[in-house]
Amino acid sequence: MPFTFLRRHTTSLLLGFVALGFAFLLVELLLMGHTEEAQRIAPAASAVGMLLSLGALIPQRTLRTGIAGLFVLLALSGVYGSMLHRDDRGEREEEALAALETVEAKLAVPATNEASGASEAAVNAEASVPAAEAEAEAVEVVGEAINSFANNPPLLSPLALSGLAGLGLLVLLTSASTVPLQVTTRQTLGTPATGD
Repeated sequence: MPFTFLRRHTTSLLLGFVALGFAFLLVELLLMGHTEEAQRIAPAASAVGMLLSLGALIPQRTLRTGIAGLFVLLALSGVYGSMLHRDDRGEREEEALAALETVEAKLAVPATNEASGASEAAVNAEASVPAAEAEAEAVEVVGEAINSFANNPPLLSPLALSGLAGLGLLVLLTSASTVPLQVTTRQTLGTPATGD
């Protein structure tokens, strides 16, 4: 009995799960504040995906075929988001490396004073304050670089949109009301096929 229900309502159940997936993704994006400039694409795409999944519950062939095409476009938005995240990660890495090079240059300054022939006591007195400041700045810059790396946009998360859209597309392409040609008659042995 339960298996009969599952077989009969497989398309609706799977589309419901796809709609829930888009809804959870939308909530997650809104909770993490993913709403600035180009970031708005992801919550909008999640909302559209949820609406498309719910619209696909209507068992009408032309509607489902159109929604299947829109799922393809929605999948491409996830790929675009992944490319944006990759570009943003590259910019953050360059900024962190530039900051680290600046700190390394500041730490190298006391060593040049020693090479100039100044007395050891004078060099130690002059170098102790700037060296301590440079070390504190180095610790701060390294901490910021680590924090920046930890807060980098994830590369694969936007592909959740693509995966959900792909699942919705797969469900629609395999559902009986979307498949353009169905075998509705059953041939028996010995009966010649009619038609062509």
